[in-house]
Amino acid sequence: MAVVDVKADMQSDQPVLDVRDLKVTFQTPRGHVHAVNGVSFHVEKGEALGILGESGSGKSVSVGAIMGLLESPPARIEGQVNYRDTELISAPASVTRSIHGDRIAMIYQDAITSLNPSLTIGNQIGELFKVHRPNMGRREIQAKSIELLEAVGIQPARERVNSYPHEFSGGMNQRIMIALGIALSPEILIADEPTTALDVTVQAQIMRLLGDLRGQIDMALILITHDIGLVAENTDRLMVMYGGGPVETGPTDAIIERPAHPYTIGLLNSIPHDDMKGKKLIAISGSPPKLNEMPKGCVFAPRCAMAKDMCRKEIPVMTRIAPDHSSACHFAQEVVDG
Repeated sequence: MAVVDVKADMQSDQPVLDVRDLKVTFQTPRGHVHAVNGVSFHVEKGEALGILGESGSGKSVSVGAIMGLLESPPARIEGQVNYRDTELISAPASVTRSIHGDRIAMIYQDAITSLNPSLTIGNQIGELFKVHRPNMGRREIQAKSIELLEAVGIQPARERVNSYPHEFSGGMNQRIMIALGIALSPEILIADEPTTALDVTVQAQIMRLLGDLRGQIDMALILITHDIGLVAENTDRLMVMYGGGPVETGPTDAIIERPAHPYTIGLLNSIPHDDMKGKKLIAISGSPPKLNEMPKGCVFAPRCAMAKDMCRKEIPVMTRIAPDHSSACHFAQEVVDG
C-alpha cells in the first residue's frame, strides 16, 4: 500500500497532528491481519480533515491507534503519531493520559452505548474535569457542565444536567457526546461516524454544530465517515482509504471535482443526484478485500473496471497529479483526464 510523503505536504507551520507511516497488525488465530498499512497525514490548527472509506478500510482502527485505544497484544502498532512535539506511540502512559481526552478528544458513532446509563449527564461531564482539571471545585464543574449543554443546544440545561442518557433522544445523546468531546477545549476533535443512525435533519444539525464549535475555539476536526456527501460539505482536505491504506489525498473540492482514483470515482457514482430520478445508482462491484488475504499488486484491482495486468502485479505508489493532490493509481493522470 502506498505511503504519502508527509514532509512534502506539510505547510511551514507545525501541524497539530502529524501521522507518519502508521501500521496496525492484529494477531489472530487465522494469521496476521494488516488492518492499517502505511497511513500518513497531517492536520493543521483549525482545519477539517475527512477520512473516507467503506467499512474495513482501516479508518477507525487508525484513529484507535492515535487515541491509544488498541491493546497490545493483539495489536502491533508501528510508525509515528506526533501531537506537536510529542510522539504518542512511544510515549509513556503518564504523557499520553494528559493528551488523550484533553488535547485530542473523540466522539463516537453510537452515543447511547458510549454513555454510562447509570450516571447523570452532569456526572459524566464532571468526571472529565475531575481527571484533567483536578483544581476545579464542585460548583465550577457544575456551572461548566451546564454551559456545555447550552453550547450544544440542550435546554433547559440547568435541569437536564441531572438527567440520564435514556431520557434523551438519539440526536440529543449525540449532542451530549459532542459536549463531552469539547469540554476541555481540545485542539483536535476526532468524530467517528458522528451522524450514524440519525435522520437527515438531525445529521445536518449535528454537523452544523460541529462546524460552529470548530470556528469558536479554532479546533481541528477529523471526520471519519463512509459518506462522501458528508465530507464534501464539511471538510477542507480529504484522505480516501481502501484496504488499510490511503488511495487518494488532497483538497476536498479538488477530489470531488477531479477524482484521481477509480475507487473515489466509484464512491462518487454511488451518490444519488437530483437528475437521477428513475435511474439506478452505480454500485462498486465485488467486496472489500479480506485483510488477512490481501491481493497482489493494487489492492483495488479485483474491483476496478480499469485494471490492467500491471495493476494485478505491482503495488502503485502515491503519485502527485497537482501540488497537493495525490493518487495511489498506476494510471492516475489517465483517470483525471477521463
